[in-house]
Amino acid sequence: MPLRAKIAGALLVCTILSACQSSGSGGSNGLSTTPTSGPANPVGLQQCQAITASPATTTTIASPTAPPVSGDTQASLVLVPEGAHSLGVYLRNPWTGALIDRGYVATGQTPSAVAVSGGQFVYVANTTDGTISAYSWQPSQAQLAALGLGGTNTISSGPGVSSLAVVGHYLYALNTGDSSITTFSIDSGNGALTLVNTIGTPALTTLAPGTNGLLYGIGNTEIVTYSAGSGSPATMWTTTGLTGILTAAANSVGNLYVLTNTSVEAFSPAGNGRLGSQDRVGLPDGLTPAAITAGNGQVNVVGDGSNT
Repeated sequence: MPLRAKIAGALLVCTILSACQSSGSGGSNGLSTTPTSGPANPVGLQQCQAITASPATTTTIASPTAPPVSGDTQASLVLVPEGAHSLGVYLRNPWTGALIDRGYVATGQTPSAVAVSGGQFVYVANTTDGTISAYSWQPSQAQLAALGLGGTNTISSGPGVSSLAVVGHYLYALNTGDSSITTFSIDSGNGALTLVNTIGTPALTTLAPGTNGLLYGIGNTEIVTYSAGSGSPATMWTTTGLTGILTAAANSVGNLYVLTNTSVEAFSPAGNGRLGSQDRVGLPDGLTPAAITAGNGQVNVVGDGSNT
């Protein structure tokens, strides 16, 4: 199994959101808020995978730092929960890799996780106040706009909401304070959230969206597979026999990569919610793992390490 260890700070799970950057620079349309120097220190990097796309027009690139001379360039949007009450927004230049500061938006208390629906709507889990903040991405202005849920841009989830996952047109929020998952339907037109229900769960720590309507609930020693995407999640199977699980990520072909304190465990769907063990790779000595991202060509592990 391909495995590339990257040593960084406290980076969190990555998902994809499409963003357009004007050719030649970061553009002049920023967020209506001030630069990100205002909030406290970042607590996690949420969106960090570039969109694979060609320039709008065919041009000759003179150097690695030169963008196309016309048309739009696809860029990735990097969302960073910062401190106690804000979400930092950056664009990643696809040609140079540079991050362009686009300001920040206010969230609830202690933003800890981000989920994206349809490349258009952004949802933030606020752990301390148990709410979810919602935004729409405005590519022409390169900014996030508050959806104004209930007039305040937040909607109640549950105590200690700490993880979000989008499957189909539904948002699933893990509430670690009372071991539950709250389900919201997502309006495809305006991104509004409507409460469906809340179900009890084992002691889970995070959620990982899978493919074909699967949702994985990750615990310290088990993985619960749920059928999701059409309403409240339904338990299909529980995979046991693991220890020291930290988090997990699935790629677009359905393989699930589970990060433990000492290794990465690879699984593939085996039908009816079961997971078939495929591979195990030990982590480098001295690495304290924090997060994992999974693509179809590689798996990236981030954390704190000695000597790097």
